[in-house]
Amino acid sequence: MTADQFGLDQLEINQFGVELEIEVLASSPQQRDDGLIVLALGRNTRSINSTSEREVIVAIDRTGQVVWQRDMPFGLMDCRLSRSNSLLVMASSGQIAELAPDGSMIGRWYSELYHPDGIDGAISMPTLKFHHTVNELPDNKLVSLSARLLSGVNGDPDWPDTMVDTVIIFDRDGTVEIEFPLTDILDIDRHTYGQYVPYWPLQGWNGCADWSHGNSVTVDPADDNLIVSLRHQDAVIKVTRTGELIWILSMADGWRPPWSDKLLTIDGGRPFTHQHDVGFTDDGTLLLFDNGTSSAFPPEPVTPLEDRESFALGYRIDAEAMSATEVWRYGGQALPYTSYVGGVTQTPNGNRFIACTGINTLPDGTRPNSPLHGAGSVELFEVVPNGDHGSNQDEIVFHARIEDPTAGADQGWSGFRPQYIPKGFLID
Repeated sequence: MTADQFGLDQLEINQFGVELEIEVLASSPQQRDDGLIVLALGRNTRSINSTSEREVIVAIDRTGQVVWQRDMPFGLMDCRLSRSNSLLVMASSGQIAELAPDGSMIGRWYSELYHPDGIDGAISMPTLKFHHTVNELPDNKLVSLSARLLSGVNGDPDWPDTMVDTVIIFDRDGTVEIEFPLTDILDIDRHTYGQYVPYWPLQGWNGCADWSHGNSVTVDPADDNLIVSLRHQDAVIKVTRTGELIWILSMADGWRPPWSDKLLTIDGGRPFTHQHDVGFTDDGTLLLFDNGTSSAFPPEPVTPLEDRESFALGYRIDAEAMSATEVWRYGGQALPYTSYVGGVTQTPNGNRFIACTGINTLPDGTRPNSPLHGAGSVELFEVVPNGDHGSNQDEIVFHARIEDPTAGADQGWSGFRPQYIPKGFLID
């Protein structure tokens, strides 16, 4: 497809002959669902850069073959199947697109404060900057994350400002139902590791700390309330769509009253840190990808780089007892350490598909402290949970790698999260 077909003729698709190759390392197709896994992929750290060599949405079948793909003219983040049988796509440049099954554009929205000159053919939204995630609510409205700038509140002369996440709910015609900042819900004085990564400076706000770094919003199927993942709070929270806090899933460190009253008691292993991609299984188990980037709360030192591990986790939430029981854990030595992004989802046959989409490696084979450095690669796994919690004995029925052996620093591939799509949904 060309930019004109997307109605994006003012943008340039940056393709320089960069080929996408999936190396299948293990596969048992008969043990996998006969559907597709959709991934948004791009050239390494494109989510914080203005250009990329290639941005592409791919659908992979149970043998590991790419059976559908669409190149996109902007940096890609979230890509989800909507309740309306479309693909909702989050761009890194403050835009949301909606694609029909044939890949054609059927809707587009942008943050007017980030795009003051407007975008032809798109709906202007009165918000600072859409980022990371988009989802559809049961009433067909869309929910995403945006941001609000708090000037001069941080107390650090090098980082005087703070960006806080907002939750925004809106109709497809651009009517905003509500937008509320998470500082109305959580303690702005609670800080974990990560707030001084240059995410917002690279978006154009110099000296701006990143207090919460929201990266996922999904709907709890039990009651249609919202589940929000906050990487820089090492926390997952449940809120109503009017902004009332229901519970907090997090390590106990740093939570003072009244927020500590909302804290779930965790029964399980090591607390997650810098997590990504919260979702649910059919039986209501909450899944998330634990990047494990810090594994500590200040002032405790972060885990040494060589000892960091990533996990896919499952929790059974009991809201009445205010408890979260860890019922599934896969990773550590069984998964490559993934410093950012990544995700896990259930397929209809009960398997768990895990995408380690933020692997970065330096030329000497070691891992960098920041995803801003090193060559990017992706590893994909599908496992059959065997019920032996935390043993890593789940059977691997698919394992594949996406990499570019010639990639240098800030090159290679990265992605966001996996999305299951029924076979026959996408039209080539």
